[in-house]
Amino acid sequence: MDAGCGALFLSCAADPGLAKLRAAVPVPVISAGSAAARVAQHLALPVAVLGIGAEAPAPFRTLLGDDVPYARPEGVTQTTDLLEPEGGARALACVKRLLANGARVIAFSCTGFSTIGLAPYLRERLGCVVVDAVDASGMFAVEMLGGRAFATADPTLACRDFQT
Repeated sequence: MDAGCGALFLSCAADPGLAKLRAAVPVPVISAGSAAARVAQHLALPVAVLGIGAEAPAPFRTLLGDDVPYARPEGVTQTTDLLEPEGGARALACVKRLLANGARVIAFSCTGFSTIGLAPYLRERLGCVVVDAVDASGMFAVEMLGGRAFATADPTLACRDFQT
């Protein structure tokens, strides 16, 4: 392992192989699912989980309860579906339903939502609280490393105009 590596990031909200990875490396491993679920839990507001699978991944059910509200956008079953022109619009419609059913926080259980810049889009259009799994992981990394590794994303990458 590179001597300059201070932590690893597991970029899947289901946290596959997390225990094995942590056992195999000498640095902290920050996982997208556990980080997002933990942040959402600490907000102490009604949370709903947005993802692409059949149910909320294990880290979300473990930290937020087996009965945490969960939904996936219509027609979205894999990350690449989010890149289709209608992917963002379907995600927006799904989040509107979750909010109408009482959610005050939307926690992403798919890092693909980060790829398409969905969090700022939802915050701007719906004014809701969104926990992006990649952002949550980055927050934990900065805290764990004492600010030694601070990366700023290119803000133009998060600006995608979805069809509403």
